[in-house]
Amino acid sequence: MKQQKIFSMTGFGSAQGSTRHISIEASLKSVNGRFLEVRFHLPKEYIEWEPEIRSLLSQSLIRGTVDLYVHRQIKPQVQLQPKINLKLAEGLVKAYRQLAKINHLDDQPNLSHLIQNSALLSWEPLPLEKLEKNKLFQVIQTALKSCLEQKKREGCSLYLYLEQLLSSLDQCLEKMKSLAQQNQELLQKRITLRLEQYPPPQRETISQIKSLSPSESQRMIQELAFYLDRSDVTEELHRLGEHLKHFRNLLSTQSVVGKKMDFYCQELLREVNTVGSKASLAQLTEVVVEGKSIIEKIKEQVQNVV
Repeated sequence: MKQQKIFSMTGFGSAQGSTRHISIEASLKSVNGRFLEVRFHLPKEYIEWEPEIRSLLSQSLIRGTVDLYVHRQIKPQVQLQPKINLKLAEGLVKAYRQLAKINHLDDQPNLSHLIQNSALLSWEPLPLEKLEKNKLFQVIQTALKSCLEQKKREGCSLYLYLEQLLSSLDQCLEKMKSLAQQNQELLQKRITLRLEQYPPPQRETISQIKSLSPSESQRMIQELAFYLDRSDVTEELHRLGEHLKHFRNLLSTQSVVGKKMDFYCQELLREVNTVGSKASLAQLTEVVVEGKSIIEKIKEQVQNVV
């Protein structure tokens, strides 16, 4: 078996890292997509590095829709300084007292009333550490490596399944070839019977064509040749075999082949449909239907190939 080199567009990878005060977690999820689309979910502290992160990912990822999630968490042992909004507190106390006066209430605002307002108390953000950027990129690279490994494993499964489907399509092709001559003979027989059904003097069998005038004979021969040629699927089967050969070669090509495979799926389906339109033999029609079903399965799998 040829070496597997195709990659799936589906993959997932995650990694963790930490500095003295910060823990960083990154996860990378890739799904099907016509082009490379990276969607970032970053903390506000890391947004300025988005272009550099995009450049890093695009060196390894070629196609697919990719979501990058990064979480920045301050370690529990880090002591953060609380920040109180004094102006807001003063305004709240004034508002509470005014409300009590208007409604003739004795209750006065206290601390428990104030701290229920989430905007009153906040924490000073921890500034970026000196080595935090390097640690972030290390974590993303590790997550990317894990994602690529999974994409390779998925690609191996795709490779084996596509090989199986191509082998099944090869068998269909051989069946079509064995039935092609019978299909043509059946159409020829039908034409002969149809000619013999015409009453004299219009009835002319194939054996009587030579007795016609030169112009009538030539026209009759041309018409018969047209219908007989319509049943000839030799060219379609030959092209079908060539497309299968090229498709199988793509399975061992270390490049972006998903789009090319999709193109060959269309060509395979085109040739099989043409054979079906020329089929007069029921057995040939059955094989065509089987072949179309296999190609649809191939096309479905190809949508996930990079």
